Amino acid sequence: MDRSNDANTTVWDLPPGMDAAVGWRHGGVLFSVVAIGTVVGVLGTLTFPVGETPTGFAPTAAIQVVTGIWFGGWGVLAGTIFPALVRWLTGVEHVLRGVPGDLVLSGTAAVWFRVYRRDPRLLRRSDRLAFLAVGVGAANLLAALVTVSYFDPAAGVPASPRVWLARCAAWFFSGALPCLILGLPLLRTLSPVVVRSRLFCRGWWVSSRSAGPSLRPFRHQPIIVKMLLGLGAAGFLPLLLVVAVNLWDDYRTAHAQAVAFQREVADQIDRELRQLLGEHQERLVWLGRNLTGVAQSTSPLERALAMSRLLPALPAGLHCPNLGSLEESQEIDAVQSRALRAGTVVMVVGHGPPPARRPALNLMRLIGEGNPSDVVLVDSIELAQIDQSVFAAARQRRNEYCLRSADNQPLIVSKAYHDPDVEHGDGEFVVRRGGTSQLYFRRSMSPLAWQLDLMIPRVFGVRDALAERRNYTAVITTLALFEALMVGGYLARTLEQPIRQLTETVRQSGRLDVEVEASVQGHDEIGELAAAFNDMSRQLRRSIAALKKTTAEKERLAYELELAADMQSRILPTEPPTVPGFDISGVCVPAREVGGDFFDWQALSDIRLGLLIGDACGKGLGAAFLMSEARSIALALMQDTPSAQAVLRRTNHAMFQSRRMSEAFTTMFCAILTVPGRRLDFACAGHPAPIWYRPAIDQLDRLDTAGWPLGLELDNPITQGEINLAPGDVVVAFTDGVLDAATLENKPFGRERLEQLVRAHHTLCAAALARLVQQQVLAWCSPRDQFDDLTVLVIRTLEPG
Repeated sequence: MDRSNDANTTVWDLPPGMDAAVGWRHGGVLFSVVAIGTVVGVLGTLTFPVGETPTGFAPTAAIQVVTGIWFGGWGVLAGTIFPALVRWLTGVEHVLRGVPGDLVLSGTAAVWFRVYRRDPRLLRRSDRLAFLAVGVGAANLLAALVTVSYFDPAAGVPASPRVWLARCAAWFFSGALPCLILGLPLLRTLSPVVVRSRLFCRGWWVSSRSAGPSLRPFRHQPIIVKMLLGLGAAGFLPLLLVVAVNLWDDYRTAHAQAVAFQREVADQIDRELRQLLGEHQERLVWLGRNLTGVAQSTSPLERALAMSRLLPALPAGLHCPNLGSLEESQEIDAVQSRALRAGTVVMVVGHGPPPARRPALNLMRLIGEGNPSDVVLVDSIELAQIDQSVFAAARQRRNEYCLRSADNQPLIVSKAYHDPDVEHGDGEFVVRRGGTSQLYFRRSMSPLAWQLDLMIPRVFGVRDALAERRNYTAVITTLALFEALMVGGYLARTLEQPIRQLTETVRQSGRLDVEVEASVQGHDEIGELAAAFNDMSRQLRRSIAALKKTTAEKERLAYELELAADMQSRILPTEPPTVPGFDISGVCVPAREVGGDFFDWQALSDIRLGLLIGDACGKGLGAAFLMSEARSIALALMQDTPSAQAVLRRTNHAMFQSRRMSEAFTTMFCAILTVPGRRLDFACAGHPAPIWYRPAIDQLDRLDTAGWPLGLELDNPITQGEINLAPGDVVVAFTDGVLDAATLENKPFGRERLEQLVRAHHTLCAAALARLVQQQVLAWCSPRDQFDDLTVLVIRTLEPG
């Protein structure tokens, strides 16, 4: 890792050979961050009360800050989108009110790290302090101030300074703690991966792009990337599947529970309303009986005493109208009068008797039998009192409600209730309004003939199902996902660092002037690999030292072989002999730098010329030494030896006496040419018989005599032959390298093919014929390497001139 002073610059500058551009990968980053942030926000937000203000632990704040640092504008945009989705999904009102605060939270650290060139890997202490001050402190503080001061859902309600400070503290700590607990480890463990990838935005909207293909196969990705992708897929996707299944179950359960709750609430409202009305009706009956007794008293004093005893028991809304009064009679319509005279209880909506003028239920009862002294009792129950007491259960269960009279007039209506405007009997039904599902439950309340409607907005939809999932189990699951990412990043880095060090060591080991060894950390597989590399490196250095020594030895030997080849080439004749009436030439091609073949000639007198061609056993330097010895002896003996037979016999004797190995021998053909008579005396010591072609009669003969190779036996039965050459005759002497040259299929060149070649081209000069034989033999064995030394000696008799 680079911990130098210019590390910050290298993080934000483009690597060599790359340019910056916007690509499809940025859209993938935006989508991925929004998806992960939405899931974490829905499941992982934990809310709990602190005093009068609720606060919480929101892991999404860590995602907003970290992705803004990594992905620039794309991270800030994603950090603004997914909190709005979370608020919408979980049923939080004022979805867009938090957007400015989210923008501040995501963008503050991103701006700071880019402007001041801070390293997101947090390698240095100053970088870590910068993140704590800006990413944890300043970003969350500014976001809390913006949200609470201008965009808090409760901002429309004037708040005291104490409440305002409490709200700011709640917003601050709900984001600062996750940034500290989750954001700092995320940057430390995953930033080395992100910085080296092409997802890292070195600007606000662009990132590095290589000149090659934009998408590399998964197998070419670094190990740390593979591990993180595997851990993410293994942890995030199953979690998402479990959440989806649970949400579907919650969706169905919420619907069933909502219907059950509505039935319970309707039953409770019915019971409490009947109980309330029954209590008032019993009181009216009791009062009616007592007031009738008072009315029947003849003594004013008795009536006064009886009324004084009843006054403490009279309700505040009780009124006794005089039916004979025209003014009072106008307050009771014909329907009410008939009902009163029939002795029934009438419940209507409207102004009760004086002094009650608020909406109330008037309970009237006629006491008497139609006489002028009959008493009409009217008891008023205010609707607000019924709403407060009877419908408390509906409000607790988040039900909106509406109570209607028998003539479909609304008696009691909650503020958020919406009239379904549908004809439906008793039971539940769903109404879609403005993209929202509302669950209704209708109940007819007999014997009053009233109608009760209960409404639950969105109670069985996705929002409430998600809201119900925001519990401690979901938070722990989300934190486990963060822990898996951080632990996976740490494990991947523990693998990556020694692998990179080992890779760098391998690169340095390519320099032969530097001795390097890998650092062995631990005894795991990587440690064993490093130890094995060190052993291999030491063995390699020993091998290199031995190779250097061997190479120097080979270079010395090659130089000596070059000198030997140069000396051997100087030994062989370079110019043809000048012999009247004859054209003589030869060619020698060793299979290696030096060889065991030779040819030579030597003038013995003005009219005599000695000719030699030989082949020492073996190839290479040993054969060259043996050849040089045999040639020198034969040339030395040729000066004072009368015949070719004697030359070979004396050479055999000398080589046998001086030989060092029993397997060392040399084959040789020796000829003495007498120019005036064109006579050729010759002898063979184990050498292939030369070809004698006489074109005048088109006849091929072999110049063969008895004899063993030189140096094998002291008593060598070498014999001599003699021929007379005619004009145009050609004698071709050669070594076994000509006959034994073979193709890849081991098919030899052979004597017959050589004889046909001599017959077809006998008119060529001696040098041209020797070169032609050489070329044909080498072409025959190509592409196979030359196996043996190749030597040809041509003696051609010229036509008289």
